[in-house]
Amino acid sequence: MYKYLLPGFAMVLVAAFSKGVQAADTGRGQLLYENHCMSCHESVVHIREDRRAKALGEIYWQTTRWAVTQQLEWRYDDVRDVAQYLNNQFYKFDERMECR
Repeated sequence: MYKYLLPGFAMVLVAAFSKGVQAADTGRGQLLYENHCMSCHESVVHIREDRRAKALGEIYWQTTRWAVTQQLEWRYDDVRDVAQYLNNQFYKFDERMECR
């Protein structure tokens, strides 16, 4: 299963860095998150001191990873909308994705 994760994540990053990417629909992202993610965890995982995501790109990575793990068959715009919702709601990272 994980052998498909890296190519999928690469596609998400390529699309995220591409020019002309549509703006995220955070309302839609909230609905997807509430429908598919909150059954396992609540928002406390996003505000805890030792949270995993330390940059916007890592929110995309975690969202993609869990979508694949849960076999959600999400497209790029689904991941983008959820990741942007999480960033706006909890993380507040700079809008620009930075490579480290």
